[in-house]
Amino acid sequence: MKVALVALEDIGEALLLRALLENLGADVHLRPVGKPSDFPNAFDAFGSSADFALVSGHGDQGGLVFPEMAPGVDSLVLPNDRLDAALMAEHVRSVPPIVVSTACNTGTDAFAQAFRSAGAHTFIAPADYPEGAAVPILLGLAFHRVFGGQDWSSAVEAANTMFEEGDRFRIWS
Repeated sequence: MKVALVALEDIGEALLLRALLENLGADVHLRPVGKPSDFPNAFDAFGSSADFALVSGHGDQGGLVFPEMAPGVDSLVLPNDRLDAALMAEHVRSVPPIVVSTACNTGTDAFAQAFRSAGAHTFIAPADYPEGAAVPILLGLAFHRVFGGQDWSSAVEAANTMFEEGDRFRIWS
């Protein structure tokens, strides 16, 4: 399985998720994103579509959090250093069929629709603000089930049962 791992700012979580996925047998291409304008092209990691994309980063009610940029550093200027669903839909044109986001508060209908309009048929993300340590564990359980042949919905639902409501992930498929 080919995975495009898109890392926003904090690389620690992405490295842990990469190790988990590689241990399960995945071919993972890690794409650290420094500037907002790099994000739309980060999903093309293999020269062909990956089986799924994993966006590792932080989020809040404003959207995906990017580091503060000095004026003129990047052509894509984000309001409050946040990439919201509407702006993402405007710039991201192509993603793999399955997209998983670890960023808090990206498990919304707006983000699901933005990724779906870029080609995803399944979107998985936290609707709330999960505890940081819970995210790789929950996803590790779900990935283990998926790599064992279970469908994404069943795998995420099973993994969710091990966690408190605020740490759970939502799925659109």
